[in-house]
Amino acid sequence: MCCNQSRQALPAVSRTRQTGSAPPIDAPTPSGSANAYFQYLGHAVMTVRGSATGASYRFTHHGAILAVDPRDSRAVARVPALRRVARP
Repeated sequence: MCCNQSRQALPAVSRTRQTGSAPPIDAPTPSGSANAYFQYLGHAVMTVRGSATGASYRFTHHGAILAVDPRDSRAVARVPALRRVARP
């Protein structure tokens, strides 16, 4: 086989993977600690992955507020388009 023929013979692989999602706003966290809440200040959809839990937090619109596992809150707080807010 030549060039593209071998590449075309390979099965298609999805390049996206989701290992989790943000917990609903009132869901307790596994650690028993209170959730942290973050509001999205951007305008396009954005997904942030928690560094401690690997959970994906998907902010779908400007002003969206999500509950974040407290173990991920430090990393999420470093994202410029997010700000920590009081429980809604």
